Amino acid sequence: LRGRTWIAGFIFTRCPSTCPALTARMRDLSARLEDAGLDVTLVSISVDPMHDTPEVIARWAREQSLPTSRWLVLTGGVEATRSLVRQGFLLALDDAARENPEMLLHDTRLVLVDRELAVRGYYDSADPARMNQLVEDARGLAR
Repeated sequence: LRGRTWIAGFIFTRCPSTCPALTARMRDLSARLEDAGLDVTLVSISVDPMHDTPEVIARWAREQSLPTSRWLVLTGGVEATRSLVRQGFLLALDDAARENPEMLLHDTRLVLVDRELAVRGYYDSADPARMNQLVEDARGLAR
């Protein structure tokens, strides 16, 4: 992703509550970015890599009708994912209850990342004002 402006969100495919809402908000964000002509990539990263294999992720992305030319859905190893979320993005992740999807807790903020892989901002995905700010901030970085 080096060399691209991108926005990260954290989900897992068997999430019963926050992830479907976050994905819907990211879908709206994708449309807004495209309408504005902004070259910004969306990235959903699974916080449940034990379940969310590449095959599961690919099927989920198809079921969600995600615009895969602009939106990546990623999974990885358990320790790499934990480290990425906690140390890389400095976000909360409580994966102790991994076997019960309703108990897997993670941050629902979106993260704006610049072309040099530096985090440029955190945005509450449920706050329309913050989502508007995210579009504006992404516009500045995508130029």
